[in-house]
Amino acid sequence: MTNLEALKAKVNYPLKDQAFEVALIDRELSPSSEYSPSNKMAFELANADCLLVLVGSPNISEGGFSISLSDKASLRQMASAIYQKWGVVDPSNPTAKFVQPW
Repeated sequence: MTNLEALKAKVNYPLKDQAFEVALIDRELSPSSEYSPSNKMAFELANADCLLVLVGSPNISEGGFSISLSDKASLRQMASAIYQKWGVVDPSNPTAKFVQPW
């Protein structure tokens, strides 16, 4: 199974192949390479990135799939938990840090 096939199976919501491919490439994984648990961190972060794409998408109702506002809140929480697990800043929850100039 390739990274692309594994990510599609993990997300289990309809997205264009390009969205999955961008998430994998952004996390330095080749979509066509064999899936390996040794890339767990990068793969899970690509998964979180795809979940945020779904959250940012207009209401989806396609092929028996439907994403409601409550579903989107759950997807955002799942993505946030993955980012937190790996110590990565959640791009959907930006924070500001005040730094004194001395």
